[in-house]
Amino acid sequence: MLTEEAFAAEIRRFLQEELGVEASGLAADVNLATEVALDSIQMIALLRRVEDLRQAPFDEVPEFEALTLHALFQIYLSKPREIQ
Repeated sequence: MLTEEAFAAEIRRFLQEELGVEASGLAADVNLATEVALDSIQMIALLRRVEDLRQAPFDEVPEFEALTLHALFQIYLSKPREIQ
């Protein structure tokens, strides 16, 4: 399990190397949809990366408009619901 600092560093690396977005100084509370201006394809790729790190799919797709590094970390930490 990654710490919040290590998670943020991995997401910044992914944004820069995989999506071509300048993210080296990205603060934890910056809105990724409005302030960084990720498009929907980039957001989906980012969410897939978080799922990979989490090693589980999301129970619900997060709303793009509310995503920050901190919010993504909270999603990363959340435990998936058991399928019944």
